[in-house]
Amino acid sequence: VTGTLGGNLLEFVTCFGVWIVAERLGLSPVLCLVAFAMTLARDVGIAVRPRTRIHSYAVWESAVFLLNVLAFLLMGLQARTIVEGMPAERLREAARFALAVVACVILVRMAWVLLYNRLAHRFRALRADSKPATLRHGVLVGWCGMRGLLTLATAFALPDSFPQRNLIVLTAFAVVLATLVLQGLTLGPLVRLLRLDGEDGLAAELASARAELAGAALATLEGRSGAAADHWRYRFELMRRVGEPSADPGAQELDRELGLAAMRRQRQRLHAGNRIDVDAFLVLQQELDFHEVALSSENERRIEES
Repeated sequence: VTGTLGGNLLEFVTCFGVWIVAERLGLSPVLCLVAFAMTLARDVGIAVRPRTRIHSYAVWESAVFLLNVLAFLLMGLQARTIVEGMPAERLREAARFALAVVACVILVRMAWVLLYNRLAHRFRALRADSKPATLRHGVLVGWCGMRGLLTLATAFALPDSFPQRNLIVLTAFAVVLATLVLQGLTLGPLVRLLRLDGEDGLAAELASARAELAGAALATLEGRSGAAADHWRYRFELMRRVGEPSADPGAQELDRELGLAAMRRQRQRLHAGNRIDVDAFLVLQQELDFHEVALSSENERRIEES
């Protein structure tokens, strides 16, 4: 079923199957699914066809977003029912309790992250070969403590007979709402306040990794000759030089700009011609799409949830 729509459906069936089996065995379905996914990623991840992976990721990202929206809707409806059925005094008590839990969640995370940040800065064994993080990094990581679907799902899964279930559900809802709104909306200003918005470690790491991958590819072309070998040798050599620390920062951008301009011209030519049938047109259009995605920057190829 690989490479088919049935294969995508089988992924969902398998996940639900693992969940059901774990429940029947009295195990944690969440932890079992995590272990199952890690096993698949380690054993068969490299064997997955690229086209299958692209399609699967697109399907799962849409499904996860839909399930998140559904979970929040269900949680909001349940919280509304609970609030309407609570006496005023009990509701005020629940609000005070939820506020205390929210404060505890934020403060404990900040304290732990900053403590570990300082210890890792002092003791190399806690950070291995990684570059020590600054205190500003610790503050930012500590503030990135937004809670989401797992918190809601945990509270939502409690049976109706569970002691103080209504209080737990309202508290979970308050934690998610407070952290998403308070911490989520203030994250951007905090980054600018800490002067971390100019850092772009991802770009440097990507360039270095691409240079290393290009070097591995060039090793397979040693001793090979011909037009095809020369084409790929030139291509990988360009990628390797662009990714070196001493490379011109604009070289990679120029390469991307020229490639995208050429593909736009190809796309115009494809749409202007009417000598091919629809099947050939769709195949060529997909090839251009994949090439253009490969040349696009990381921000351009990312699909945001909202």
